[in-house]
Amino acid sequence: MFDARQGASAGTFVRAPADAVEDAVWSAKRDTDTGYGIAVFDVDPGERGGKTTITMNYYHAPGADRVPTGEYELFETVTLAKARR
Repeated sequence: MFDARQGASAGTFVRAPADAVEDAVWSAKRDTDTGYGIAVFDVDPGERGGKTTITMNYYHAPGADRVPTGEYELFETVTLAKARR
């Protein structure tokens, strides 16, 4: 029986193509200086009839891939909000 996921060689597989493509302008900011950082999440449940929010602050450690450091700088902030029922 033929399996469409199987690749040309036995034991290999082919990933199915994406079923949708979108412009990801929300991911345009990239931390290319270092591969090290931390994310801090703050959750605000909000008031009844208001909004619930989650705020993520990403701090990167410049140069940490070359020399260990405990110094972090705010790099990006993202807030998600949803109406509270």
